[in-house]
Amino acid sequence: DANQYQYRDVTTVAGGRITSTLSDEIGSLAKKSNSEATLYGVYMGENIELNKVWQVDGGARFDKMNMKSSWQNFSKYDYATGKYVTDTSSGNYDRNYDFFSPHLGVIYKIMPGVNAYAQIAAADQTPADSQLSTNQNLTPSRVTNYEIGTKIRTNGWQMDVAAYFAPVENDIVQVRDGSYTTYSNAGKTERKGLEVSTAIELNHNWQVGGGASVTDYRFKEFTEVSGTQNVSRAGNKVAYVPELQYNLFTGYKQGNWKARLQLDTWGEYWIDNANTSKYQGYTLLPRLMIGWDSKPHSITLNVDNVTDMRYAMAVTNSTSGATYTPGAPRVAMVTYRYAF
Repeated sequence: DANQYQYRDVTTVAGGRITSTLSDEIGSLAKKSNSEATLYGVYMGENIELNKVWQVDGGARFDKMNMKSSWQNFSKYDYATGKYVTDTSSGNYDRNYDFFSPHLGVIYKIMPGVNAYAQIAAADQTPADSQLSTNQNLTPSRVTNYEIGTKIRTNGWQMDVAAYFAPVENDIVQVRDGSYTTYSNAGKTERKGLEVSTAIELNHNWQVGGGASVTDYRFKEFTEVSGTQNVSRAGNKVAYVPELQYNLFTGYKQGNWKARLQLDTWGEYWIDNANTSKYQGYTLLPRLMIGWDSKPHSITLNVDNVTDMRYAMAVTNSTSGATYTPGAPRVAMVTYRYAF
């Protein structure tokens, strides 16, 4: 169950256009909705050691999913007039999906602590409720992932490297429909990427490391409406996917105490399927963890955005230009755990 409300406290100008909100207090009920998703799944897997250096890992999963939703609108915010207007529209959907997801991989032990692997896997992605509510004709996307990589685990050092190629059928992408955001199935997209992560033990107390992800997601077959024409986006990069992400961290442990400081960076990405506008991302967003463990007790302090940096968590395109979703300010949380 979910209800949406108007803002109660707003300022307006002549004609009723809303110029600002004064609080988060709820006003009149604007929308009432109910959504439900039910998933049943069965799976099996097997790992076989052919000899001392070769392993085969395989399996499959079958899922049956039902998604249904109904909603009734009472009012909405009208971007043209800048105020709430009456909207009595309603809708519902009831969708059933069957998914088959197989995977097969091989592992080769190069030496103790060093393995290489290759795998192929296929899976489906269902449309989200928010996506189906804007376009009930959406169909699930199907991705087949081909991946090779290596994993290193030695005294004082660990490293993972993976490269993947993943063609997608009916990829669900965000598109603009006038002043509104909706979703559509792209004919085909291709996802390519390289991921690397490492951690090094400097001594018994200190650890440093980091990770990086480089991506190249492109449309192979996709057209969308631009103005009054259908325009091909084939060859363009998929919007809202950072071309580079990386993080750096340092960790410390002494007796019952531990701490970790991590810096996260999201690189630039396109904010439209036409690839005309970019968001530059954010750099070195800090998060801190300090913990104390003494069985059976564990206390942890986590602080996100330690420096209270102003940044955009997400940027989307609109008819009036870029729309920024601000990232959370400094947030601290203390957790306590008791292990029985």
